[in-house]
Amino acid sequence: MATVALMVPVVMYTALLIVKSEESCPKNEELLSCIRGRLKPQQCDEICSCNCEDRKVGFHATLSKSLEDIGMHVTVVYDAVKTNFGGCYDPITGVFTAPSDGLYYFSWTTLTEPKGSFITSLQHNNNAVAGNHARANGLDEYLPSSQSAVVQMKNGETVYIRTWAQGQYVSGFWSSFSGFKI
Repeated sequence: MATVALMVPVVMYTALLIVKSEESCPKNEELLSCIRGRLKPQQCDEICSCNCEDRKVGFHATLSKSLEDIGMHVTVVYDAVKTNFGGCYDPITGVFTAPSDGLYYFSWTTLTEPKGSFITSLQHNNNAVAGNHARANGLDEYLPSSQSAVVQMKNGETVYIRTWAQGQYVSGFWSSFSGFKI
């Protein structure tokens, strides 16, 4: 972190020298403004006209413990966050919120315990986009199931994983939810 803090003034000073040395070019002020914006991406919209839609977004979360007897149409909260670049996944609610318009890729994996079943769907603004059914009923083995989907989203829209039946069992760490902007 200290290295980044030291580099910011050096980069800003270098950019300022470039801009001042070429004052006749009207693009220089815009360039400097965009450089400032890239150095402080949390303020990009306010600083310049740079395209913040290029901001990188991605997350990966697992369950911290196995879940049992989950109700029908309940949001699965993947509370053990491994990566949350951009901060768009909420580990309290289990909901991902798109920070900008674009295409997003999501995947989720579930592992049912022996004789268990786990039926889920990827919900985009409360509409099912894809389904996933891990069913180990009658088996004395764990059974995994994975699914993925590409979703066109607008700024502020949401995606989450929802159960489709009651009395399900899913194993913790082996069950995950991930996504990123393409």
